[in-house]
Amino acid sequence: MRQSGQDYLLCAFAVSLMTALIGFTAIFGSTAVGSVDAETISPAQAEQGYEPAESAPPIVPQHVFSIISGQVSEEDGTVDTRGTALREQRVLVVFVGERGQTVTHLIGVSDGRFDEENLSLGSISQGRVSGQVIATGRDGEVGDGVPLVDENDEADLTDLASYIGTLSGTGDQVRSQIRAETVDDDGSDDEMITETFRVTDSRTSIESVYNFENTTSNATEIAVSAPIVVTGQTNRQPADNLIIIKLLSPENETVRSAVVNQWQSNGQWSTTVNITTLDPRTYTLRADDGADTDEVAVEFIQRGSPSTEGADQSSETPAETTTLPTESIITGLERNVSSTNQAATESSVETAQRVTGFDSPVAAIALLTTTLLALRIEIWCRLQNLVGGSPDI
Repeated sequence: MRQSGQDYLLCAFAVSLMTALIGFTAIFGSTAVGSVDAETISPAQAEQGYEPAESAPPIVPQHVFSIISGQVSEEDGTVDTRGTALREQRVLVVFVGERGQTVTHLIGVSDGRFDEENLSLGSISQGRVSGQVIATGRDGEVGDGVPLVDENDEADLTDLASYIGTLSGTGDQVRSQIRAETVDDDGSDDEMITETFRVTDSRTSIESVYNFENTTSNATEIAVSAPIVVTGQTNRQPADNLIIIKLLSPENETVRSAVVNQWQSNGQWSTTVNITTLDPRTYTLRADDGADTDEVAVEFIQRGSPSTEGADQSSETPAETTTLPTESIITGLERNVSSTNQAATESSVETAQRVTGFDSPVAAIALLTTTLLALRIEIWCRLQNLVGGSPDI
C-alpha cells in the first residue's frame, strides 16, 4: 500500500498539470492554428500580392477609364481618365483596337494624380479595345533603358509613344509587342494598368415602367393615380449627353417630358414622370439620347377598374431607384478585376473570423470551473494525508 505522503505528492502533481493545461487552452484556444486576426488585417492586405505602402507600385491599381456598361459608343468616341501615379511626372495612355490601330496620349501627373477628359479613340473601329496606362517606375526609363526609335534619344515615354506608332499586326500582336518593350523587358520596373471595353453603336433602351402603387415592371396597364417610374440602360457618357424622356399622346403630341443627366457606370438610369392629371388612354413613352431612340406603348387607366383592382390591393410602394453615378473600383495591376474579387477577399476574411476555438467568455468559465475542481481535489489529498484514509468526496 502506498504511503500517504506519496499519495499527496501524486495528487498535487495532477492538480498542477490540469491547471496548467486549462490555462494554456484558455489563453491560446481562441485562435485556431492558421486563422487570421480580422481586426489586424484589412481586406486589401488579405488580397494576394499585397505590399506595404512603402513598396507600393507607381500606378495605384484602380479603375481609370470612364467606361459605361463596359462600352464606349462610337458617337461619343472619347473617354476620360483619372487615377493615381506615385513618384511619376507623366504617364502614357495607349488605346489598341482589334485590327491593331493605336492611339497614344501623354498625360502630366500633378501631386501623384492624373486627370484628363475627352481622350480621343481616333480611328479605332468598332470591337474590343484595350486601354493601358504605362509608367516608367523608379528608374525613369522605359523597359531596359535602351531607346526604341532613335538611339540618340532617351528611353522615355515620348520614345515609347513614337515606337507604338510604328507597330502593325492584330490587336493582340501589338499588345504583346508593347509589353515586351515595357513590363516584360529585362530589368524593367515599368508599371501598367490595362482595361478592356468595346466600341459600339449608341444604345439607349427603356427597361421598365411602373407607378408607386403598382410595382409590376413593364405593366401594359398603369393606373394614373400616381407618378410613373421609368428605368433603362445606356452606353452613353453622362458627362456629355442627356436622355430625353417624352410621353406622347395618340396624336403624337408631347404631353409630359423629363430629362436624365446622371447615371451609373453600369449604364442604368431612372426618372419619374407625373401622369396623375392625364386622361386614361394609350400613350407612347420615348427615350432619346440624340443618336438612338427606344419607344414602348403604355396604357393608363383609372384606379379601381377591374383590370387593376387586384394588382392595386397586393402591390407595395417601391423604393426610389434613382441614384447618382459612382466611380466603380477595380483592383489588381495589369489586369481587369471585377467586384467578385473583393467579395472573395471579404469572404476569406470572414471565414478566418469563424475559425473554431474558445471564445474568451467560454475560456474564462472553463478556467474557473477547473480551478474549483482542483481546489476540491487539493482538500481531499490533504485529508487523506492527515487521516490516512479515503474520505468520501
